[in-house]
Amino acid sequence: AARPLAVVERDVQGAGVRRASRVLADRDALRIVQALHRADDVPGCGSAATTYRDVEGNAFYCSDGDFMAYDDASLLPDLVKNLGKEAVAIVLAHEFGHAVQFRAGESNQPTILKEQQADCFAGVWARNATSTGLVKNITQADIADGLNAASVIGDDRIQQAAGQQVRPENFTHGTSEQRQRWFSTGYSTGDRKSVV
Repeated sequence: AARPLAVVERDVQGAGVRRASRVLADRDALRIVQALHRADDVPGCGSAATTYRDVEGNAFYCSDGDFMAYDDASLLPDLVKNLGKEAVAIVLAHEFGHAVQFRAGESNQPTILKEQQADCFAGVWARNATSTGLVKNITQADIADGLNAASVIGDDRIQQAAGQQVRPENFTHGTSEQRQRWFSTGYSTGDRKSVV
């Protein structure tokens, strides 16, 4: 079986994404930048220079440069180790969701809504990746693992794990329940129109 990252990259670069999102039908493929080492070049995002430190332990979509960057050296192994291989696909599909938002002109909204919409787009991607055969043999256990990953990266769980009091006013992505709900909505419908 293909590694989740390879599946996401192949889908982002190929026709599968254009079929799944319908937003990218007439657009160029999304550029993906891997930051493998501290010396790797990362394109600038807007007027600011982007360095490995901006990517270290993270993944993000840059609308100014229309690229997705991720840290292959620490983020992906940490996700697999701590949350399972499904977490890699969900995190990268979430970032791809931001590319869909930008290209569809839907990125001008409050941060938390934008992040939950990207979670829903990640679910739409997962559903279409399975229905088109891009990902084979996905099981309910795989979906449960993916939902668990979405739960672990909810703002409430992150604050609790850091020993902090849960403060909704500081949320950027939403609660564990919200992240699971919006991924599930996208996955269950497979339809971009179901996205918040």
